[in-house]
Amino acid sequence: KLFVGRLPRQVSQREIRECFEEFGEVLEVFVIDSQAVSNVGCAFVRMAKLDQARNAVEDLHEQRVLVPALRELGPMQVAFAKGEAVRVGLTEREEALPTFKEAQRKVAEHQERRKLFLAVQREQRHARKKMKAD
Repeated sequence: KLFVGRLPRQVSQREIRECFEEFGEVLEVFVIDSQAVSNVGCAFVRMAKLDQARNAVEDLHEQRVLVPALRELGPMQVAFAKGEAVRVGLTEREEALPTFKEAQRKVAEHQERRKLFLAVQREQRHARKKMKAD
């Protein structure tokens, strides 16, 4: 069982399932109905096999944004649910997520990288237009 955090509230169970199915069979997706002011939610995803769950954690944690229009929230967090890593013979470290301050810093870094990326894209488009005009 995996914990998935920093999800936009608007994300659907289907979107989460499709994302995790890239790594193998998804047995269950449970979205937590949160009334948090932060506008982010969380979910639990149960994968059929341990290696599939591990691959999902490695490839998705702090890497993917499920709803591109809400990318300012930052990429989702994925880790083994509390107690789950030890239950299946892994270390507790594999279920650790960053502290709130670390998570906020990651979101800020993500937003800065996104701004830089968009600025570079604009500059490249401008340069291509200028080359065509000359």
